[in-house]
Amino acid sequence: MDTTLEVLQEIKPFAGASGTCDSVVALDFLNKGRRLLWNKTDYHETMDYFAACCAEGCFFLPSAYKQIRLAWACNQPLSIGDEWYSSVPQVRMPSPASSMHRNIVQVGGFHVTFQNYYDAPYQVAIQAEHPKDVGASIKFFAVDENGTSRSETLLLENPPNKTLSKYFYQHVTAVIKPRTVGRIRLYAVDKQASQFLLLAIYQPYDKNPQFRKFSLPRGANRLLTVYAKKSYFDLIGDDELVEFPTEALKFAVIAISSQLDRDLKAYGENLGAAITECNSETGDNEIPTASPMRFLHNDHPEHLISY
Repeated sequence: MDTTLEVLQEIKPFAGASGTCDSVVALDFLNKGRRLLWNKTDYHETMDYFAACCAEGCFFLPSAYKQIRLAWACNQPLSIGDEWYSSVPQVRMPSPASSMHRNIVQVGGFHVTFQNYYDAPYQVAIQAEHPKDVGASIKFFAVDENGTSRSETLLLENPPNKTLSKYFYQHVTAVIKPRTVGRIRLYAVDKQASQFLLLAIYQPYDKNPQFRKFSLPRGANRLLTVYAKKSYFDLIGDDELVEFPTEALKFAVIAISSQLDRDLKAYGENLGAAITECNSETGDNEIPTASPMRFLHNDHPEHLISY
């Protein structure tokens, strides 16, 4: 993969009507081109495998990933359902392979923390992992000990120091943070027990973090292998890696310029060319395979003789 700076030099002549834009405008076109291709292709750099650990039969999809494509548990593939999925009464019990209890079921709504601290009320604490984030403000919304919705803003201190909230809460409902250099940790503080329970870890690109929750009705406390589509995030640094090939991004940038000029025909043609470039790159990265030769009744010699 090429860096942002390298790709910007290549796409500048194609960004905008004149093709003489500066780096700021070119970066905007680059991110628009990436967003255009992100949901229209399953390019190999936008897909990833990761391991998820289940607790109490549930796991949370990290913010780095958008959608689960495939999942395995105990070397067995799992089907993916939703909360509206229900079994159909049968005359006899279905086989374990087709049972709905092998499904990963998404729990409704979005969640702000990976887990809850049930010994409420508790204080909330935030901690930075990078010294350059000192002074950044983190605003969170929560339900306090009296059942009232309340918001509070905390400033990050020099790590590993933690910033404590003024009030006590039952659970956190939302978090708003700027783009940071390092990750941000959210804790529940129990002063009586002198312990900090980690509620969530927010990535630098998370601004309004939300996590999807999935349950495994018959798979509590299992380690899953998940193949998922990554979430889209804008590139801001010159040394960040660009997922898509440069040739595909050139066509994507031209397509965006054509769309701004209301030339829908040129927009469709260049978008199709960009997708074709991505598919060609994906094909080159695939390992060519072939199934073994199979014979019917291979113990009969006549099937091996050419007449």
